[in-house]
Amino acid sequence: MNQKIDLLQFIPKQTSFGYKIFYKIFKRNNEEWIKIWYDQKKAKPTEINRFVDQKILGSLLGQYQAEGTKYNNLKRKLAVEFSNSIMAEHKEFVNHFRKLGIPFSMFRFQLKDSSNTSYEALQQLAQGFEKEIGVYPKIYQGYSKRGGYGFKTIIGSTILTHIILSLLHNLRKKIAESSQTLEEFSNMFFAKLLTGDGSISINKKKVTGNVRIRIYDENFEYLEDYKKIMQILGFDYIRDDRKHNAVEANCTLDNLLYLYKIQAFKNTNNWNKLLVIIGLYLEGGRIKVRLRLFDWMNKTFTHKDVVTKYPLHPEDRKWLNNMVKKGFIKRLNSKPPFKHVLTEKSKYFISIIKAWKIDINNLMISKDTTDLFRLWQNLKRNPLTK
Repeated sequence: MNQKIDLLQFIPKQTSFGYKIFYKIFKRNNEEWIKIWYDQKKAKPTEINRFVDQKILGSLLGQYQAEGTKYNNLKRKLAVEFSNSIMAEHKEFVNHFRKLGIPFSMFRFQLKDSSNTSYEALQQLAQGFEKEIGVYPKIYQGYSKRGGYGFKTIIGSTILTHIILSLLHNLRKKIAESSQTLEEFSNMFFAKLLTGDGSISINKKKVTGNVRIRIYDENFEYLEDYKKIMQILGFDYIRDDRKHNAVEANCTLDNLLYLYKIQAFKNTNNWNKLLVIIGLYLEGGRIKVRLRLFDWMNKTFTHKDVVTKYPLHPEDRKWLNNMVKKGFIKRLNSKPPFKHVLTEKSKYFISIIKAWKIDINNLMISKDTTDLFRLWQNLKRNPLTK
């Protein structure tokens, strides 16, 4: 069950300048809301929904953890600031805050360019943003060595910024200890963290056992938390890459299918890479045989049925025993001939693969190739987004 998160417990007691924070609970449309303010005449109160869906808050904080302003020096004017070049990410970010109860009138939007992009091109980007979000962003230009452009979504509220930073710190620490009570939150937080600050790659020609994900951050405390979160979520061989300010982990097929399920890297070129890597993984001999599970959907079968189907030696029980051991198949009776059926774990695997096949086929059509390796090379050479 996706239990909601109570925001009341994450309201700080005072602002970074020492002003005491007050709150009042009230009802609106049969829901509990919180009115929050602090002891200063010019400060406007903020009203938010008290109870928030785990998925919405996980996605919002994952986005902010990756590309929001964290204010390591809190003694300054605060605002919620989210920077990203992908319009769809801003649309999600705004929608999440709207579900928290933040009115659209509180948002401001900017388009910043530091690569001498022509003003006409920036206007086209701004028009695309307006079509996606509903507001034409204010354009700023200023050259820097790094170059590039990006959009910024801003909510100028000190109170809201303190609440978001409190949620970010406390919930990140909580899921770094255990994800069981906040499973849906953990999944969405990790997915959006990877979308913003992650990458996926193959570090050798042989795919199986050589796929890795990496998360970048200059803050070592964050990197330590990411390592703990990855371990809790089932990733192995987690290690530091301090040279690139990153942590990384190897991926099994089950890890990759988990990333696909939670839609990690969505809206980026790394999402397309994930689709292709799953396909390359499934072409491996040891992994490919797991696809035999499709043959036994909604069927009761025996060992004899299996060896006849493929065909195998009459005494070859390796595949069947291995699938039983890993929980994909279960026996129905205690005496031979043993009858078997697929478990819920198998049905979950089949449903994920069916969904993946639709996405990978659409990608192949868009790239005009059915060759997975060629598609991988194309994605490496011509990334559309980060």
